[in-house]
Amino acid sequence: MNISRYPPKIVREILRKEVNFGCPVENCGSPYLQYHHFDPPWNVRHHHNPRGMIALCKMHHPEADNDAWTMKQLRAMKENPYIGTELVGRFNWLRQDLIVIAGAIVQNPKGILRVRGENVVWMERDADSYYRLNLSLRDSSGNVVVKISNNDWVLSNDRAVDVICPPSGKELRVSFKDCKTFLGIKFDDMTNDEFRKRLSGLFESTETVVQRQCEILHVRSRLLAETASQKSRKEKREEYVNDRIRDIGNPERVTTCTLRASLEYPKAKIQLKDGIFVSAGLRMYRGYIREAETVYSF
Repeated sequence: MNISRYPPKIVREILRKEVNFGCPVENCGSPYLQYHHFDPPWNVRHHHNPRGMIALCKMHHPEADNDAWTMKQLRAMKENPYIGTELVGRFNWLRQDLIVIAGAIVQNPKGILRVRGENVVWMERDADSYYRLNLSLRDSSGNVVVKISNNDWVLSNDRAVDVICPPSGKELRVSFKDCKTFLGIKFDDMTNDEFRKRLSGLFESTETVVQRQCEILHVRSRLLAETASQKSRKEKREEYVNDRIRDIGNPERVTTCTLRASLEYPKAKIQLKDGIFVSAGLRMYRGYIREAETVYSF
């Protein structure tokens, strides 16, 4: 039976966790992990037995494939990983023009989220006018569990259930033991056409939210109903996409930073999703915003 060399989700989770989410090779600790088969090697037998596998970074994985370490040494790494309670990494994405998708679609933002006077997610420009991401994320107990300072990040992996940081270096996903805190960050560089497709996907969720808000607030006027009935769903989607493309100046390429998060602060439960912001059970769509001082503030 032919099986893919890429292991199933449950196996990947086991392998990441046992090395504390960082490469177990001494003096490494890189969070950009791949998965190595060593007992037996993949070329001997195709398998996904986590006892005979280990998570290694993209630099040390090829060395392991070429027998840099013995089976005994690899097992020792599994039992005594190099990384302790802190995991560090960096986003090497620097752009002078950036679209942040965090509920709202924000072009060249300054502040994204602020809670009780404390910045949670914000952007800063460096000396070359490149945007750099900053974040200070607390779990439901008030502990700072992720800190990003100008694209350099550190997280408390002893409080994490899982950390996903693919070798591409464009994405970070972290879920925590309190089962209430989650963070997802992903950078993408895409063509105008690719961004249009992304906006089409956002339209599906935002249109639903807008419709529900209208129903809740009883503000559907006869004119709104008549206008909606005259336009097909496809026409409304195209209009939405064209408006957003025009808003950002119709560039040839677009770099986006998508933020997804579930946070719980005292008296403030917050969720950021594609096109949707949720607080206190209210689903809101903020539309397009340019160079906002702070998009969300509590």
